[in-house]
Amino acid sequence: MKWKNVLVSFLVCTCMISLTNFPVLAKEKSNDVGTSYYIDSVNGSDSSAGTSEDEAFASLSKINSMTLTEGDHVYLKNGSTFNEQLKPKGKGTEDNPIVITHYGEGEDLPVINGGGKIYDGAVNNTSSAVLIENMEYVEISYLEVTNDDVFNKTDSNSDPDNIKGNNQRRIGIHITINEDVDTFTENQRAWKGITVSHCYVHDVDGDEQRSANKVNGGIGVEVFFRNSNAVYPYFDCVTLDSNKIEKVDRTGIKGVRLTELTLKDTDGGDSVRYNAVRAESEKNQAGRNFVVKNNELSNIGGDGILIDSTIKSVVEHNVLYDHTKRSTLANAGIWCWNTQDVCFQYNESYGGPSYNQDGCSYDCDYNSSGTIYQYNYSHDTPMGFMLLMGGNEMDIVRYNISQNDGTAWRHFSADSSTKSYIYNNAFYYDGAKWKWSEGNDSESIRKNYEFINNVFYNYNEETPTHWGENMNWNDAVFESNAVYEASGKHGENEIPDAVYGDPQFVNPGSGETKSWESLDGYQLKDNSSLINQGSYVYLDMSGTTMLDDRSYYTATKDFYGNSLYNGAPDIGVYESQSSSSHEITLEENGIYRISNESQKYIQYTDSVLSLNDLRTENQTFILIKSQSGYKLKCADSGVDNVYLSVDDGKLVISEKASIWSIDDLKNGLVKFTSDGHTLGYDDNELTLDNSFQNQWYMKLEETSKSFNCGGQSVEGYSSDQEFNQSNQTSGRYGEVQILGNDSNDVYSTGVTGEKFGYKIYTSNSASYNIKLNFHELKDVENRTFDILINGEIYKEQYTITKEQQVEEIGNIYPQDGIIDIQFIAAYNEDGVKTNPILNGISLQKATNSDTVTTINCGSSGVDGLNGDAQFPANGSGYYGESSVIDFGNAGRPSNDGGMPTAMQTGREGEEFSYKFKLQPGNYRLKLMFNDGAKDAKEGDRVFDIYVNGELIEKDFDIVKAAGSARQGVDITRHVKSQDGILDVRFKASKGKALVNVVIVDNLSTEETRENILLNKGATCTSVENDGLAASKAFDGNQATRWGSGFEDNQSITVDMGKDYLVDTVMVDWTYGAYATSYRVELSQDGQEWQTVKTVSSTRPGLNVITFIPEEGRYLRIVGEKRNSVYGISITELEAYGTEIVGDPFVSSEINNSGNSLYTTTIGLSNIYKRYTTMTISMNYDPDTLKYKNNVKELNEYLTLTSTSVDEESGKIIYSFEIKRTDAFTLQPEILSFDFLAKGNRSPVNIQVTLSDAAAHLAEITPVVIYIPNEISAKLLQELIDEAKLQISEAKEGRKPGEYRKDDIDHFQEVIDYSKKVLESGNESEFGSTYTQLESAMSDFKNAVIKYQYSHYYKNYSDEARFNYELNKAHASIENGTLNICLEDGGSTAVDLDAPKLDSGTFIMKFDIDSLKDQIRFDLKHTDNSNIEVGYENGSWFWGGANGKWGYFPNIEDDVLYTDQTNEVIVTFEKQDDGQTKVTLTVNGHEVGSIMATFSNESGIYRLWTRHTEKNFKIHEVTYTNAPVYSINAIAGEHGTISEEGQTKVYGETDKTFIFVPDEGYEVDKVLVDGKEVQATDCYTFEYIESNHDIQVTFRKIADKSELQNVYKEYQKIDKTNYTDESWKVFEQAMANAKAMIESDNQYTQDQINDCLKALQLSKQSLKYKSADYQQLDKVIATIPDDLSIYTEQSVQALNEALNQVERGLNITDQKKVNQMVQNIEKALENLELRKEQKPVVEVTPSDGSQSSQQTEAIQTGDNQSITGYVILGMLAVVGIVVLKKQRIKNKNLLYNKK
Repeated sequence: MKWKNVLVSFLVCTCMISLTNFPVLAKEKSNDVGTSYYIDSVNGSDSSAGTSEDEAFASLSKINSMTLTEGDHVYLKNGSTFNEQLKPKGKGTEDNPIVITHYGEGEDLPVINGGGKIYDGAVNNTSSAVLIENMEYVEISYLEVTNDDVFNKTDSNSDPDNIKGNNQRRIGIHITINEDVDTFTENQRAWKGITVSHCYVHDVDGDEQRSANKVNGGIGVEVFFRNSNAVYPYFDCVTLDSNKIEKVDRTGIKGVRLTELTLKDTDGGDSVRYNAVRAESEKNQAGRNFVVKNNELSNIGGDGILIDSTIKSVVEHNVLYDHTKRSTLANAGIWCWNTQDVCFQYNESYGGPSYNQDGCSYDCDYNSSGTIYQYNYSHDTPMGFMLLMGGNEMDIVRYNISQNDGTAWRHFSADSSTKSYIYNNAFYYDGAKWKWSEGNDSESIRKNYEFINNVFYNYNEETPTHWGENMNWNDAVFESNAVYEASGKHGENEIPDAVYGDPQFVNPGSGETKSWESLDGYQLKDNSSLINQGSYVYLDMSGTTMLDDRSYYTATKDFYGNSLYNGAPDIGVYESQSSSSHEITLEENGIYRISNESQKYIQYTDSVLSLNDLRTENQTFILIKSQSGYKLKCADSGVDNVYLSVDDGKLVISEKASIWSIDDLKNGLVKFTSDGHTLGYDDNELTLDNSFQNQWYMKLEETSKSFNCGGQSVEGYSSDQEFNQSNQTSGRYGEVQILGNDSNDVYSTGVTGEKFGYKIYTSNSASYNIKLNFHELKDVENRTFDILINGEIYKEQYTITKEQQVEEIGNIYPQDGIIDIQFIAAYNEDGVKTNPILNGISLQKATNSDTVTTINCGSSGVDGLNGDAQFPANGSGYYGESSVIDFGNAGRPSNDGGMPTAMQTGREGEEFSYKFKLQPGNYRLKLMFNDGAKDAKEGDRVFDIYVNGELIEKDFDIVKAAGSARQGVDITRHVKSQDGILDVRFKASKGKALVNVVIVDNLSTEETRENILLNKGATCTSVENDGLAASKAFDGNQATRWGSGFEDNQSITVDMGKDYLVDTVMVDWTYGAYATSYRVELSQDGQEWQTVKTVSSTRPGLNVITFIPEEGRYLRIVGEKRNSVYGISITELEAYGTEIVGDPFVSSEINNSGNSLYTTTIGLSNIYKRYTTMTISMNYDPDTLKYKNNVKELNEYLTLTSTSVDEESGKIIYSFEIKRTDAFTLQPEILSFDFLAKGNRSPVNIQVTLSDAAAHLAEITPVVIYIPNEISAKLLQELIDEAKLQISEAKEGRKPGEYRKDDIDHFQEVIDYSKKVLESGNESEFGSTYTQLESAMSDFKNAVIKYQYSHYYKNYSDEARFNYELNKAHASIENGTLNICLEDGGSTAVDLDAPKLDSGTFIMKFDIDSLKDQIRFDLKHTDNSNIEVGYENGSWFWGGANGKWGYFPNIEDDVLYTDQTNEVIVTFEKQDDGQTKVTLTVNGHEVGSIMATFSNESGIYRLWTRHTEKNFKIHEVTYTNAPVYSINAIAGEHGTISEEGQTKVYGETDKTFIFVPDEGYEVDKVLVDGKEVQATDCYTFEYIESNHDIQVTFRKIADKSELQNVYKEYQKIDKTNYTDESWKVFEQAMANAKAMIESDNQYTQDQINDCLKALQLSKQSLKYKSADYQQLDKVIATIPDDLSIYTEQSVQALNEALNQVERGLNITDQKKVNQMVQNIEKALENLELRKEQKPVVEVTPSDGSQSSQQTEAIQTGDNQSITGYVILGMLAVVGIVVLKKQRIKNKNLLYNKK
């Protein structure tokens, strides 16, 4: 086979047999325990016995089928090839292990070729050529193992047969514990004794993907377990020794991997392993005693050696060449993850990729504590020597050599969680090809790393070292590091405090491959300047939780095995053994730590001296130069002047200083001698015996922080010097004049100037006390100036009142490593500006004082106080002749200040004191007195009280002051400590002095203002009894108090009587009864309260609360929680601030001086605090106004310092200095000036800005004046019209864009007033009215309601646009989602439409296609910072907190999916202490909250992927800082409401709820917050500002069909048939019915039935109109009166027609009436005359036609004679009479029937 030929060639070329000492024959068994088995693939047979060479088995399956026992040996014959898996079973013992090895002649080892197959029982489709599963005490050796499915193919990326990314694991030798197989011993945890040695593993083509399980390649050790079984097995003592591993993917050696069996390999599982080792310590599943040594690895696809989840592993003497040959993802050479106390030593790593995310030789990765990299060699690795991920407990990198690597550090990913140390390493490189780090600036250095004694040797003779232009070296500690540049040129931004010069290596750059001896070239020659010039490295283990034994981590030898140390430490990897001579330079007033050669430090604690190998407090000394030697001042004592001294032959801590001579021993060490005694040590004891060891190392901790201003060094003060930032030199800045010329003491010289200061470099983690020395050297009276510390005002108008004045300031913290003390000229009380003077300045580190400050004098601790003790037992106590007195219970005072038991005892004496060790600063001293003797009277006890020697109370008489015996009284004073001491002395003049209680409270500032609350009226919610009324807290008496009832949430309220701008409140809680949390509230009316401060974790005693000044008349303290079952109690409540007369405002007055010249006067009122300078800025239009100057200063308390006039742009600036705080109260006017008006009215904008001594600016509300200021009626009318239009367009409401009613009403009042003035015609008021209306218009414009919060919401189902900044990404909106593809490593997508938030909530609903590697949501994103929330390998992590990162608490909640939509919710809430609380919820699972300090910058959000492509489908995004409210939605039966239950909504948004009734039902009622609203299918809450409730009920849909039918039927009714009155009722009923039928509104069935009933009733009530008889009556009227002339028959017909007439019919019978008419008309027409001639009666028919029987008309102009007419007339008269009679007769006949 071809692979055999290749193998043979390889073995010959590398001389494998000789190099690895492979034997030819098998080692024979040394005892009779166990059985030997032989396997020969060529000549064996599985039918043979297998127990001898002649009876050998042929296959491994025979062995796999057996269960081996202790002492069994399995021999595989050389030259055999087994194309199958070796999977033995069984357990050996420590004395008789199971051995699997080779036998036979020849050079070819037995070969096991797994062939890439997945064998029975494989976990997660893992192919293992050799599987050692659930075995103990097994030794595997001299096997050749391979496992490539296309064996003998290439390993190129372009080879299609090379496995890349299919998550198929292949392993050569796989050592496992597996809980799921029957060979697992139940409940067995420790599995021991596996050794693999002298094996050759090669050609294993495993998966190279990052997400793949890294037990994948050469040799892997793995534990398969289930959390649910709760066994948590682990390996103990696995050794991998002298193996050769070549050409494997992805990992050469990996162990120990913990794999939870419920997870797939692609699921990551980092969190499972983390929990099994660290987070859940009860599992304690880390592998023990894992040893990887003497192995040679080459041509590795990914990682070389990876140590995982182990404790105290050792990785040594391994050689790694060319890792990361094929994998393009993150890999490193030799590294660890999730380990504890792993030691990597004597390893060599070289080669590797030209670029990789990691790619370096060594890597100390995440979750690794106590890792040591020492005595290792890295060379020719392009990606550099090492990577430090950070976040660990104490990484140690020491005594390593890096030669010709590409970088020192691949990168630093995060801050070290505790101190980590990189020391005594040597870096040899070509400056043109090397740089400090491959990472960006933020990844190139991190916090908590200390770089000490390293050598950086650049042999390039032209190119200096590339350090990194923007590196912030202050983030780390650099000490005693040597830099050598062969070019003589130093690189930009070099590491700080470097030691320069040629190191004088023996032979630099001498290192060769696999030649440890060649590294001797990095030893130092005897003349090297690096010898004895290094620093001792102290391993500070504070903050560690997993590390314990310091000796384990302490180096004892150098790279070459030399013991440490010979004298002081050397710099570099070599500790010289020569006795070279090097001088030590000591820094005056420097702060030193003194240790012996065993690194034990001199320590002083409570004046007790000792040696301590821990570096703690009370170990530093200030080296003070005196004329004959040095004083060693204790820097951490808490007392200003105590020293290491010799007193009567004893070594002591004393206020008396000894003079020490310090002898330089020329080896980096010194000897201390004083008064003939030499400081020495014997083991842990300090001695003054010259016979003991006496060499000491002085470590300079901090440079001098004491300066003799303007002079040379004097005792305790170094020479004055200037501040220099570039080399971090502390000193003076600003222009000064040097005063004095003698330097006998600190007061002989000084500096003065208008503005100067001192910047002093300090430790970032400590606070400091400052001492300032002042002495007048120029006879300036009342020299007054301001003092600022770190840019903030410490003292305003500080005045020198005496000679050699001292100001002490306590507990000042640096900013960015600097404390800045500044002095600025100020005006004194005489109105004279004086410059500051300073003679001396010194800083001393403050100590965390444990001083007891509350003392129950004469007894033990009671009433919340501490017991009495003699000074300095507790840092405080009594001293001097005194005794205890106890008055008994009867002696308790009536006013006891809440300390009844303490007040019955006391300490008395003729002269005694109480002394306290205190930091410099302001304190409040409270002394409580009670003479409890029954017969005590005035004059019995009279005494003086002194504080630090100064009399504060003369002839104090307790009974006289209290008013009687057994009455409490207090003396309370503001005091200061001096030299770290507060000394309270009592000296009697009559009887004995007595004190019962002494309390010292810290005051942050000295309060000199009057207490606003003294004797003001007060109320409270409850009292314990009548003697503890609220008024007692405001009577100025510390012996009285207010006490509440015995419950929480009790309050006390005080009426200050006026409005005040309050900035400070002092609450004096009694020590036994106080609120553990409380609120300070202010109110202007006593009804509406504003919380100005919430105080939690309260301490008893005096609480000083400061806050941004707030306005109020009423002040309230609300005690939320009590410290005990009793109530809460306050002895005194004080407040400080300024009475408010009104808001600050700029006044102006304009006078017409004639000729268009206007004089303007500017003033300022209601200024309540002190300002030092003021500017008045004015802008005007130079085209309409001309500035004529003529300035007149009107305020004698101001000084006009400059005037700037730019007439071209129209800008004027006046600058003033303010001489007095009350300058504007005494004289509001400031100045006047003139303008010449060129035409129409023109505005002048005036802005007044005030500045205090700290340059804090306060801008007064700007004003606008107009010149000319005369206003015509026309102008005023135009403005009124404009205002009317403005208010007409305003809409009243509460939503953004609307106006409040009060604002509208006020604006309308101004408009009405303006109209009134205009109508009055009073022109003198036009100007002021115009200005008032203009101002009102501007105010109203600004009064529009605006959104208070930023709420951003996108739903891409109805969104068509997006605005993302895409880096290596692309995006589109498709199918209702925003699709973002992050294409590659470092791809980002930034939503530019999102608002910038500082606190808020981020919600994203999305799908994602891949969870490989790392994805991240960056919130508050800016160019400089983020809050990072990310997901990697099943774990959620956070980062971005100034380099810090970590996991969320519930990291096992792997709840992100690729097959369903995810919802990620992150809230980030800024806390009062500056930290941010970040809470993560994923798909409803709370992953937990963390607290960290992030950047203060507000920002948007960003999506980010680290390496692999990710495709997001985003449905919705919310990014908001609006408050969260809830709406409780409830639906009744027979329907639903959308989002029933509690729904979270955001403030200032709208929320719609939709109602869906069941079939056949409809909405009945909708109640919103208990009130019914009109809604049918939905309801919308608009502009939500509070919580709400909504409830909807449903009912059956009412039946309208009958109503519809009746309505339809009634529509046919003819209106004309009915009376108007009845039709009107019917018409309304029809309208009601129609409205109900057509309406979408929902009606009940009863409502519909009522409507139907009303409609039917109205129909029934319709009244017909009467029929029309008019025509009938007309026809009847035409009947002839005399019917006798007609035939009886025709008259009979007429009578019949008349008889058919029926009266009283309605309109429906109109036809009948009409027929009656027709009948009568017809009868009339048919009347027939009798045959006798009679006059014809004319009858007019109903149709109006003339009768056909008319007689012929008499024609006009007839020729008959007149006689005829006469005769005819006479006959007519006769006829008429007859006819009348006949008519009467006929009519009577006609109506007889009726």
